Amino acid sequence: MPKIRRWFHASHDINSDPDVWLLTDTFGDRALRLWLELLSVADRNDGFIPGWNGTDSSADCSVQLRRSLAGKCRLSGERVQDILRFCDEISWTVPGTPHKIRNHAKYRVSKEDKKIPSGKLSSAPPTPTPTPTP
Repeated sequence: MPKIRRWFHASHDINSDPDVWLLTDTFGDRALRLWLELLSVADRNDGFIPGWNGTDSSADCSVQLRRSLAGKCRLSGERVQDILRFCDEISWTVPGTPHKIRNHAKYRVSKEDKKIPSGKLSSAPPTPTPTPTP
């Protein structure tokens, strides 16, 4: 299990995303809190959301997960379930056992990704900056 960090990646353009606006226009601003909480849970679990199982978008999450999300985001359990279905419908999540966040690995850079590939002795040298001529 990866070490729990106090932060995770989110898009710099989250407030310009039309799907985020559709989410908040449909379910209210607290729906964005739920989405961020799902990203946080997934980040702690290699992209997966434990307790949310099923292979289709009508699958319910576990009562324990729904209550936990509802309590943290101050939403009703029914509203949480509606938002989770929405996340499946717009393909933010991938149904499975358990569900996972689509593109999680794309946005999660690990220490392994930052290492120099084997066989290379060093990274590329810095590109020299041309000096302006007077």
